[in-house]
Amino acid sequence: MAALYTHKIYHDGGSFLTTGYVYDLERKACVDALYDNGVALGLFDRALHDYIRNGFIKRYGFHDWYLVQLDEVITRKMQKRKEREPEIYDGVFDWYFLDSVKRGLTGNKQALYIKEGLIDNFGDFEGIDDYVTDSVKRKLGSFHGRCRRFRRKTFLHGWTHFVTVTFDDKRDTPDSFRSRLKKCFSNLHTRNGWKYMGVFETGKRNNRLHFHALVNIPDGGMIGTVRKVKRFSFEKRRMVECWENSHFKTEFGVNDFSPIDGIDISWKNVANKTVNYILKYMVKNEEKIFYSRAVPDCRYDDIDFQNDIAAPIRYKLSEFVTQYVLFDDVIDDGELPEKPLSNKWASLLLDVS
Repeated sequence: MAALYTHKIYHDGGSFLTTGYVYDLERKACVDALYDNGVALGLFDRALHDYIRNGFIKRYGFHDWYLVQLDEVITRKMQKRKEREPEIYDGVFDWYFLDSVKRGLTGNKQALYIKEGLIDNFGDFEGIDDYVTDSVKRKLGSFHGRCRRFRRKTFLHGWTHFVTVTFDDKRDTPDSFRSRLKKCFSNLHTRNGWKYMGVFETGKRNNRLHFHALVNIPDGGMIGTVRKVKRFSFEKRRMVECWENSHFKTEFGVNDFSPIDGIDISWKNVANKTVNYILKYMVKNEEKIFYSRAVPDCRYDDIDFQNDIAAPIRYKLSEFVTQYVLFDDVIDDGELPEKPLSNKWASLLLDVS
C-alpha cells in the first residue's frame, strides 16, 4: 500500500518539481468524507464544524499530533467549499469582462470599461468599484488556475497527437457537432484507452466551429486509418500536409491527426501552438476544456530530500511557494501511480460520526 506520508509532484515542461509539503492523505480523506456526510445531513456553520471535529477525534483520538491543526484545516475546508451568493449584476459583468479580454484591455482600462458597462445597465449603484475590483480578481484567479492546471496536465502526460476536427454544416448543427464529438471521444477513452484534453473554438475567417485536442492514443488504440493528405490552408494561403483519419472523415468531415512528441510540448516550445493555441480560446471565448478521466495534474510519490533534490527555486512568483527541482532519475516514466488513499477511504469512514 502507498505511504500515508507522500509528496505532490508536478512537471513544468523541463523537470519534475515538488513543494516539499508532506500530504497526509488518509486524514485529508477523513475530513473530506465527514464534510460531505455533514452537508448531506443538512449541517452548516458551527454545527458542521463540530460534526467534522468530533468524527475526526473519534477515529484518531485526542492525542493525535494532527489535532493541533484540525480546527484550521476544517475552517479552510468550509471556506473553500462555501458557495458564493450570485449577484444580480454577475451576468452583465461576465459579458463585459469577456468582451474586455477580447479587446485586449487590462488593469485600470479593463475595470473602467466594465464599470461603464454596468452603469449603462444598472446605474451608478453603491459599492460598484469594490464589486468590479473583487469580481475581476475572482475571474482572473479562475482563469490563471485553469491555465496552470492545463499546463501541468500537459507536461505530466505523454501526448501522441494534436487533433483538429472541423464542423461540417452539411452533417451537423453546431450543437449536434459538439454533442456527437464529445460522445465519440468519451467512447474512445472507455473502449480504446484514449486520453485527451480539448477545447472548441470558432474560426476568425468564417466563424466555423473547430475542436482542438491533445490526445494520447496507446499502441493498437487508433480507430480507422491515418494517411497523409495535402489541403489548402486559408490562413497560410498555401497547400499544407495533414494527417487525415478515415473514421473521423466519415463521421465528422475534415480532420487532422498530427503526430507530436515530448519536445513539441516542452517548456522551450510553450509559446507555440500546441499549448497556447488551446489556452487562448479558453481565455478569450471562456470555452470549457474537456478532459478525459485519468488525466491528473500531479502525481504522488515518496521523496528523499537528502538525495533526490537537485536545487530549490526560491522565487517562483507564479506559485507563491518555494519549489524543489528533482533529479531526472528520481521519477520513473510510464504509468502514473494511483493517488494513494483517496476515494476508497470514504467507505471506511462511514462509521466515524
